Amino acid sequence: MILVDELVEWTPSAALVRARVRVGGPFVRAGRLPATILLEYMAQAIAVAEGMGARASGRAGGGSEAGVLLGTRELELEVEEVAVGETLDIAIEQKFADMKLASYACEVRSGARRLAAATVNVMVSGAVEVSA
Repeated sequence: MILVDELVEWTPSAALVRARVRVGGPFVRAGRLPATILLEYMAQAIAVAEGMGARASGRAGGGSEAGVLLGTRELELEVEEVAVGETLDIAIEQKFADMKLASYACEVRSGARRLAAATVNVMVSGAVEVSA
């Protein structure tokens, strides 16, 4: 399931990813997306940035590593739901990275309106290691 549409900006420590909430999306009901699902958008934005980082650095796998969302802290949901048709800008900034673990400050906006923010912790690993 891919929810994000476009990598807008990328540096080794930050990225901006864009997504549009669409009719027929896996979590959309009656034209609305529950705000709790914005955490998945944040996780997918991190995956895009990690993949781009792997490709840019020539790491083995070139961005095909598996990732695991370990948890979140300080999740702030400013809305209860998001309407179909809204464009989401997901900004992420790496705050910590050590081998396979990383922590990102994330924020989701629609235009000038902040929808959600969180610190998201992830593990990036080879697919064999994650599934074992």
